[in-house]
Amino acid sequence: MVNVSEAALPGAAACRFVTVDREPADCPLDRARPAVRVNGDISAALEALLPLLSRAADRTWRARVEETVRSSRAAGRTRANRYFGTSVNPRAVVAELSARLPDRAVVVTDSGTSLDWWTRAAVPYAVAARLAAPDRPVVALVGDAAFQAGGLNELITIRRHLDRLAGLPPRWCSAS
Repeated sequence: MVNVSEAALPGAAACRFVTVDREPADCPLDRARPAVRVNGDISAALEALLPLLSRAADRTWRARVEETVRSSRAAGRTRANRYFGTSVNPRAVVAELSARLPDRAVVVTDSGTSLDWWTRAAVPYAVAARLAAPDRPVVALVGDAAFQAGGLNELITIRRHLDRLAGLPPRWCSAS
């Protein structure tokens, strides 16, 4: 997992944000933090707020974020090129997949670390993505344990909604 460098984040004093939630209770943030709280239709609120944005004159933070992204991607490419003898490098598999994905593809993954066992949700997310955007290809990268932990049950959901899934269930890649 690649974490965002603290250096890429703006200082607390410079950080102002707007929350847009359908209902006031939907906002998980401390009520004192947002600069502006908007409740209502999210699409309409964003359409109304967009013209109020202006380009920041100081591009220092943006440049720092762009450099962090470039550096992170370069490190990812280096890691994807590692060879582990007879073992498959999962980063290499994902890098090859990324190069071959069609435009607008949705890719969901499970989590393989013991700290994130509760996030084994690639299969349900893939089903949700397919239901939300049936015209887009959906790829689920699912490890064997995650598939056993809950993904197998989602095959029942896929079968139940097969007509809504445009007859094309998500593609499955199991990498153990």
